[in-house]
Amino acid sequence: MERNGQILNQTASYIYPQKTSSLAIVSLILGIIGFTIPIITSVFGLTFGIIGLVNISKSSGQMKGEKLAIAGIAISCITLLWSIMALLLLCVYFHIFTQSFEKTGGYKIMCEVSSGEKLDQNIFNETCYILRKRIDPTRTQGVLISQKENNFIEICVPVRIDIRKKREAYEDAMLKLEAENINLLQVKRALSLDMAQRQAILSDFCKDSPERKAIIDNLTEAYDLCATKQKMRDELSATMDKFKQQLSDLGLKTEGLTSAAAWSKLAGEQQKEAIEDFVKANLFDEAKGKAETIVPVVQEYVQAFGQWLVVMNELTDPEKGLNVRWNKAIAELSNINLNIDTLRQVLEMSQKSAQRTEMLKAMKDKFPSRAAQIETVVSSYDAYAKVGGRLDDPEDLKRMLKGSGVLEFRILPAAGNVDAAAYLEALAAKGPKGASDSRYIWCEIKTPNAAGWQGRIIGRFGDKLYVLASDQDNEKMVPGAKAWKLKRAYPTQDCEGRRAIGFTFDDVAANLFFKLTSASIGKPLCIMLDNIAISAPNIESAISSSGVITSPRGFPQTEVEDIVNMLNAGTLPVPVRPIESSVEWVSSTTQ
Repeated sequence: MERNGQILNQTASYIYPQKTSSLAIVSLILGIIGFTIPIITSVFGLTFGIIGLVNISKSSGQMKGEKLAIAGIAISCITLLWSIMALLLLCVYFHIFTQSFEKTGGYKIMCEVSSGEKLDQNIFNETCYILRKRIDPTRTQGVLISQKENNFIEICVPVRIDIRKKREAYEDAMLKLEAENINLLQVKRALSLDMAQRQAILSDFCKDSPERKAIIDNLTEAYDLCATKQKMRDELSATMDKFKQQLSDLGLKTEGLTSAAAWSKLAGEQQKEAIEDFVKANLFDEAKGKAETIVPVVQEYVQAFGQWLVVMNELTDPEKGLNVRWNKAIAELSNINLNIDTLRQVLEMSQKSAQRTEMLKAMKDKFPSRAAQIETVVSSYDAYAKVGGRLDDPEDLKRMLKGSGVLEFRILPAAGNVDAAAYLEALAAKGPKGASDSRYIWCEIKTPNAAGWQGRIIGRFGDKLYVLASDQDNEKMVPGAKAWKLKRAYPTQDCEGRRAIGFTFDDVAANLFFKLTSASIGKPLCIMLDNIAISAPNIESAISSSGVITSPRGFPQTEVEDIVNMLNAGTLPVPVRPIESSVEWVSSTTQ
């Protein structure tokens, strides 16, 4: 090249444009894909990223994409590690939570499916399918359900020997603690025995405790007074029935004898005149000449009725009646017992819960002589809870097999809208089935006491409590011709933070539930499962697609899980009855 007469020698150079490494790009893409398709894509992404980075460094600046390669390597490493950890956790999960009956051992229970003729195979298969969903919904318990001859199935539940021992230690500690309580039913039975037998049994309950002796002595005195007055009441009732039958035979219409309460308050001639007027007005035609014979019998009836009223007042006076005294004596006796159900609920709380610690301390302070036993129960429960499951004992399985899972809703009547006294009298005389009619039925209440059922029409028959519920078509929602079902049941909490069970309906059920609740705002809605009344909240507004099943004291955790699994599994087409004598524990093959 010539410039100003000089010739310059210059070597020409050419700069090539940089290329982005395709391996770096692929590495980044594979790293990102590794979040959805793990391990394989992550390994390739890591490999291509490293190769791409090496190629870039050797290209003498002719290739770029170093940051892309580094990003691909980093993301691939993260997805690879995440995948490996997830795989390891999955292996650990199945190793710990899935059990083999042959390896671990466990128990077997034989169950009868319905009764009578042999079941259709399709119904049998459906029953087994629903049972599996109810008992082992996550398929991690390793439960085996197999069909035996005729209408029987065998259920095998794996339980590791170490879990079984921890469960037995906990239950044994709880039984020893509960044994220190006074059994109210046994005390009541003892009170009905002759004096010598009664004294021997009650002395054993006292356990050399002056406090217990004073409480039991008070209970005994209240029982004897009540029994005496109840005997007098029954004898007077029998006398009145005899006079009533005699008057009917003599030709008197006895329906008006309900006025005896008013006549008993009259004296002398006033009473006689009132009775004579009644007799004259209520004689059948053929008995018109028997008034003089009938009046004295009515007077005897009225005298017996007056005595019966006095006795009934002594028994039922709301402030000083003997029934009140008896109930107070029972409550006083109950107060010296440690509530085992409450203790179980407290134990189910988180071990780190401050409320759990406070409630356990309160129990120990209230029962200082049993503090060591309470602590033994707590420590054995905590040890078991770390490894325990929901099916570690045959009783757990039997509890989960109970009922078909049928949910019902019924409106409860107000006392002013029905003759509550007549229904209560019929319940006492005929029992729940005989006392029910086409309008209202008596339904068993789940809890043995009236807590949470105030304001409802409730009565007791035997040792069970019943509530009066509607059986009218417009006041109930029960399985029928129009099929409806739940979509889902799930654990939740009520407005007080207590454990409850939520549920959502399908469209058919939502429409039916809306119709029922919109027509019954302000009324109590009884929620029933397998013919047992669980709760009866007031309807505050129309409800359609969802609701909550509550309990006055909240559900225990195990019960929430059982009910949720039962409702989600669906209704059993036929009943399944465990055969008590068939329970068998089986040792593992490795022991």
